[in-house]
Amino acid sequence: MQPPLFRRELLAGFGAAALTGTATPASAQPAAWPDRMVTLFVPLAAGSTADILARIVAPEIAARIGQTLVIDNRPAAGGTVVLAQVARGTDLASAVLITMSTQAISPFLYGNPGYDPVADFTPVAPAVNVANALIVNPQGPHTSLAALIDAARRNPGRITYSSGGSGTTHHLSGALLAAAERLELVHVPYRGAPQGVNAVAAGEVDFGYFNLPSVIEMIQAGRLRGLAVTSPERSPFLPELPTQDELGLQGCQMVFWMGFGLPARIPAAGVERFTAAVNAALALPEVQERLRRAGFELAPSITRPQFAAMIASDIARFGPVARAVARVD
Repeated sequence: MQPPLFRRELLAGFGAAALTGTATPASAQPAAWPDRMVTLFVPLAAGSTADILARIVAPEIAARIGQTLVIDNRPAAGGTVVLAQVARGTDLASAVLITMSTQAISPFLYGNPGYDPVADFTPVAPAVNVANALIVNPQGPHTSLAALIDAARRNPGRITYSSGGSGTTHHLSGALLAAAERLELVHVPYRGAPQGVNAVAAGEVDFGYFNLPSVIEMIQAGRLRGLAVTSPERSPFLPELPTQDELGLQGCQMVFWMGFGLPARIPAAGVERFTAAVNAALALPEVQERLRRAGFELAPSITRPQFAAMIASDIARFGPVARAVARVD
């Protein structure tokens, strides 16, 4: 059960975009990267799952690099706009929160995303894994996954689903459902996950798939109805929700990772320093507890080469699916 403290922590985080570490004075650090304030670009909106993660972990990273870490939310085109800006930019004082979408899905939805997800970025460390929840309006007619699928079959081209933008796992989860059940669904992308979630709650769209941390409280409060989760096993945060596999929907599993990366131009010594700071922050028991309370599952600690290999594997898996979605969506 998610405690009320989480909401207070989240709201407090929104009031402070600049996060400055205090554990290690900047004067005690060597004159190496980063030697000034660093901007952490988040490719999703304020209040999104990625933003929640960034605001929990960023203060501890800042403490360990001895520099202010400013969070800059840039939601647009599945994260491709800001990643292209970071890849092409010349400012070395940049880091980026990367996701399965920005590295393995969104680049293949667009003819020219403006960046190479492999060559232009150095993967630092995965932080968390997140499943999606299939959600509907609690007063609406879709009381189960079977009922939703039946309605879509009877009303081709009329059942709508929201997302936080094209290329997000919200989008791809809906596309996987459509493909698995041969449904004609209408994708309605919003500027960010909070707007897409609110569209479901308000009945503007029929359903949506959204990351668990962004919908847990609304499901528990009865403002949304959860129908299923996209993980292989039930979520410990909402154990009452069945998996889609349990309900007979095969081939639609979706577990979304988020982590930290740097533009490829950062010098090797700076990469090592930032990696050490991220890993130390993620290893803190208090950070891990806050992440769990927010609805995240902690990602296993792996090396940078292992993280790069994981991204390559996801590109091979999801790239063709994203290209197919781009042709029909």
